[in-house]
Amino acid sequence: DRFVAMGFPAGRRGAPGSAAARASANPIDAVAAHLRTYHDGHYMVLNISEESYDYAKFGDNVLEFKFPGHPAPPLGMLFKICASLESWLEADPDNVAAVHCLTGRGRTSAVLACALAWLGAFDSNPIEALRHVATRRRDDVERLTIPSQRRYVSYFANVLDGCAPRSEPLLLRRAIMHTIPNFGTQEKPGCCPYLQFFKGGRLAYTTTWQGAADPGVAEGKGDDEKTPERAWAGPAEGSLVFPVDCVVHGDLLVRCRHVDASGSRVSMFRAALHVGFAPTGVLRLAKEQLDGACGDDRFDADFFVDLIFAPLERGDEDAEGAAAAGATPRAHTDAGGVEPEG
Repeated sequence: DRFVAMGFPAGRRGAPGSAAARASANPIDAVAAHLRTYHDGHYMVLNISEESYDYAKFGDNVLEFKFPGHPAPPLGMLFKICASLESWLEADPDNVAAVHCLTGRGRTSAVLACALAWLGAFDSNPIEALRHVATRRRDDVERLTIPSQRRYVSYFANVLDGCAPRSEPLLLRRAIMHTIPNFGTQEKPGCCPYLQFFKGGRLAYTTTWQGAADPGVAEGKGDDEKTPERAWAGPAEGSLVFPVDCVVHGDLLVRCRHVDASGSRVSMFRAALHVGFAPTGVLRLAKEQLDGACGDDRFDADFFVDLIFAPLERGDEDAEGAAAAGATPRAHTDAGGVEPEG
């Protein structure tokens, strides 16, 4: 009862972002009036939308956390958010917190579930708290959130249970895509895929599949202005291997994009994960665990992606330094950022 989940408080121009964000937005003046009427002097707004607005409407009592492109807050930030909410609620028994992202759904629900568990509700079980949030919103967890958000709620549960993420970096050797999604046509099924890896909302590494025909992608000769040559993968390929050999640690966002016939880039799927919870070996992400792929008939039911991790060995230190510096060996640099997530 001390949390308010709401859509984006939009001004006259409406909410930024998708049609879903615009449909769920609330007029900012109406939101401010409601909070003043029922919680005057005792409300704080938590903005996790990536978008700013006139905070003076809320007496500048707005707490903002930004994590560009990530479906859920990075794990460390998630704990900071929960601690900030706890401090505010403990300051006065009448205090409430109004939480919003762009749509008031995925990010908002994941944060509320973690905050409730952090405060001791539902036996400190974030997964049960997420089910409660979905029930209160007359929805189910799968429609309300996406796989990466549910993954981070599970990470949060692991930490509360005493299982902290490993702090040491790992070497991501390669990624393997099993079965070929159809982003082409009936006459030419298949796709032209490449993988991107983001750290802190910034592109850190890009790679295409082994055997792809585009040397600009495969050998790091691409640039921001270049549209890569087609590296088409048809159903007969069966599976694709993407060489990586990049040192990774902490929160990582993996995105797969398709280059269509016009040269436009289309997001195929993505996954946010924490390397500290990844195994030394194979991390398999099934179709239902991938944002964008789940529920998309262009992916076979048995589609999955394997991420192959290995411990760092002597000689990997240079690679670790290159990764920290943002180097992109064998990389085609794509100027496109990561999409905001409601």
